[in-house]
Amino acid sequence: MNDYTTEDEALDRIRQLWGQYGKAIVILSILVAGSFGGRNLWVSYKSDSAENSSLNYSQLLLAVDQKRFEDAYEIGSEIIKTDAQSSYAELSSLFLAKISFEKGDYDVAKNTLTALIKSSSDLNTGNIARERLARILLSEGKTDDSQKVLENSKSMDLTNHLLELQGDIMKTRGDLESALSLYQKALAKNVINGQDSSNLSLKLNDIKNNLAGTK
Repeated sequence: MNDYTTEDEALDRIRQLWGQYGKAIVILSILVAGSFGGRNLWVSYKSDSAENSSLNYSQLLLAVDQKRFEDAYEIGSEIIKTDAQSSYAELSSLFLAKISFEKGDYDVAKNTLTALIKSSSDLNTGNIARERLARILLSEGKTDDSQKVLENSKSMDLTNHLLELQGDIMKTRGDLESALSLYQKALAKNVINGQDSSNLSLKLNDIKNNLAGTK
């Protein structure tokens, strides 16, 4: 369950933007991709009101980029502790959940995402957390719980990643026709967005072969 194939590109983009805009206006492009699905999330801040948090967050991104995950976790935890109401804290929570997941600390990752869903003031960030939590639950075989997490959202755009996730849920339930339809819709959005569809194409072919075998 590891699709973080474009994360290095995202971190490269963050470094470019940071160098371009400096402290005047901090523009962060975070690709929340991979194990939990993904999307592009843009956040803008005036440095006058968030300079300290932005500098700490830059250190967090650097630590993640250099795979210093223990340092990243410590920095992210400090951001959440000292600036809990900021968007930096919410984005840090997403990173902490990801780090915990990749370490195998699934309960910690789930608790972090659940807390973020409850506290997030940003609908987009909250929905990203929902997608990630739903993917973890699905990986644990908790299909119904995974579906409930998505259904409890106030508003979730049907992104390609969400469509693929819903397709995964339907496939796990044995509803191959619904899974096929969802995967096809996800693939169409991938094509429009110019995103890699190799993994999704494999899922589609697998579903088609399974359906052909039942006829």
